[in-house]
Formats: sequence, structure tokens, C-alpha cells
Amino acid sequence: MGNQMRSQRTVFLSVAFVLLLINSGFLEAQVAPDLLNKAWTAQWITCPDASERDPFVFHFRKVLELQQPPEHFIVHVSADNQFLLYVNQQRVGTGPARSDLAHWRFETYDLGPLLHSGRNILAATIWGFGTHSALAQISDRAGFLLQGDGATERAANTNDSWQVEPERGLGVSTELLNLPQHFYFAAEPSERMNAAAFDWSWNADPSVNQSPSWTKALPIGRGVPRGAQIQFTNWQLVPDLLSPMAMELVPAGKVVRASGVEVPSEFPDKALVVPAHAKASVLLDASHLVTAYPELTVSGGAGASIRLAYSEALYDEKSNKGNTLPAFLTNSCPMAPLARSCRLHGRRGDFCNWT
Repeated sequence: MGNQMRSQRTVFLSVAFVLLLINSGFLEAQVAPDLLNKAWTAQWITCPDASERDPFVFHFRKVLELQQPPEHFIVHVSADNQFLLYVNQQRVGTGPARSDLAHWRFETYDLGPLLHSGRNILAATIWGFGTHSALAQISDRAGFLLQGDGATERAANTNDSWQVEPERGLGVSTELLNLPQHFYFAAEPSERMNAAAFDWSWNADPSVNQSPSWTKALPIGRGVPRGAQIQFTNWQLVPDLLSPMAMELVPAGKVVRASGVEVPSEFPDKALVVPAHAKASVLLDASHLVTAYPELTVSGGAGASIRLAYSEALYDEKSNKGNTLPAFLTNSCPMAPLARSCRLHGRRGDFCNWT
């Protein structure tokens, strides 16, 4: 993995990997029978005036008032393309697993342990790469769906009581896609982040984040299970029977090459300092193949930019990989300026934390 930094101020930087594991302890909650054969009461929602084919990142939120903390609070969640769900600023999960429109999957969660009496904040981000999506991604349009399993949980259903905000700080970089096509490229494009424009408090209480960019979500049709007689939308819903992937923080590897910066021996476990106006590059070697997302933590450096790229092997001057297999270009993720914490959404640049 390589990092390049051009800074107008001092940047403190550290790196780690978030490793994907299979979680065998996933909630095996039963889905209410009616949700498997009748139309749902929850509505798919989207952002008003959203393009159906362009890349997007949308935030959703809802205030849920409870008289007392529930022991269990079962909800079923889906999105097109993908969602990231939070409750009271705590991460719940992400999904759904990829499939086709005739078998569109939903995930099931018990939110009970995360809820309390009084005011609770449900929040989600959904994203898609539009016409730049990976070839494996089937899609209809941008949409988010949350259905409560029982009568109590239906207070959380998606409808126009939810709010939505388009995220202006995240976008797509088509740099690799616009290069001469001498190779087969089937993955998502790189992502570009502008931290100055990013809404850092998107999943906070609306009393804290009163940005005028939040509007009422637009309902576009009720959720329907596969096989229902009336199909209000193109997503025919089926439960995801697989356990989700769990994440664990693992070391990012050791520094094997650096230029333009003094790298402490403890890096990446401890931060390094990139001087103002410097151009620096650091190469880390994980020593073995890791299925993971890179996590980058920085502070300072307003006006700086970072390009984060990683690959299973290095390339020589002829673009041949070190393992002699045909070459493919690595993904990169340019970002500027730097600020607090954010999550990118492609598999190849998923976590980037700015503090």
C-alpha cells in the first residue's frame, strides 16, 4: 500500500487494516410470516430529484421516541446499492448481499441493545456508483428500506417521516476508468473525498445538525417480498440467510520504503509527522494476502491531499505484477483537505478516518 501526501500544514498519520471475518454469532431472528408473503408497510425512500443512474451518497435519519428501552427491537433493512446503518451513532451493520432484482436481499437486526428511553436517532448512509458500478452489481435505482418486524417496531418504518441529505463531500474518480483499456476492469471506480464539504455530523441528533440540506425523504413504493401478487417496486425481497462479515482491527504491515518524510520505527502503530509543503510517499508490506479495508487516521494539514492505493503485489516499470500474472492498475483514493472521520464505500478504499 502506498501513500502520497502534499501538505500546507503538518499532517499526523497512522494506518491500520480492518480485517473481514465471518461472524458465527449473528442474530438468527425470525421474520414475521406476513413479511414473507404480503406487502410491507414500510416504503422504499430516496432523495427527491435524485438521478437514477449517476453515482450517489445519501444520508437518512429519523428520531425515534420510546417510553422505555425495549428488550428486543427487530428490523429488516435493505438498500440499492448498499447501506450502512447506525443507531445513536453506533454502527449496526451494512448490506445487503449482492443479488438480482428478483431476489433482492434484506438484513435483519435486533436494535434493542442500542436503544434507550426517550429520543433515539436512527441513521443510514446508502451509496451507489451508477453507470460506473462494478459489473457484479445489479441495480434498479437509489433506495433505502427499513421495516419493523412487529407493531412496536413499525414506528421506525421508512416513509416521509425520515429525512434525507445528499452527501456533497464524497464523489467518484474516473481516473482509472478513462485510461486506455488494455486490461479488463470490473470493479468500482476510485472515490474522492473533500473533507471541507463533508457532513461530519450526518448521524447526529437533528437538534445538533440543522443543515438546510436535509429534506423530507421521497417514498417510491412499498417493500414487497418475492412472490407477492402485487409488486409496488422492482425489488423482490428475500431474507439473507448468510451471517454477515465481522470486522477486526489488524496491523497494516511494516514500512519497506519511504521518501520525503522521516518515518519512526513504530509506524504505523504510532503516527508519523509529514512537514508542511512536503511531498512524501510511504510503502507498507503486509507480508501476506489480507482481505481487508485500509483505515487511515490523520490530523492537521488543511489544504493537503492524500492518495491511498493498495494491491496484492507491486508492479514493475512494464506494469507487470511481482507474481508475474497479468497487470491490473491499483485503486487510489485522493482526498483533500483533511479533517475528522469518514467512511468511503468501495471495497478498495472503504475506511478513512480523519481526526
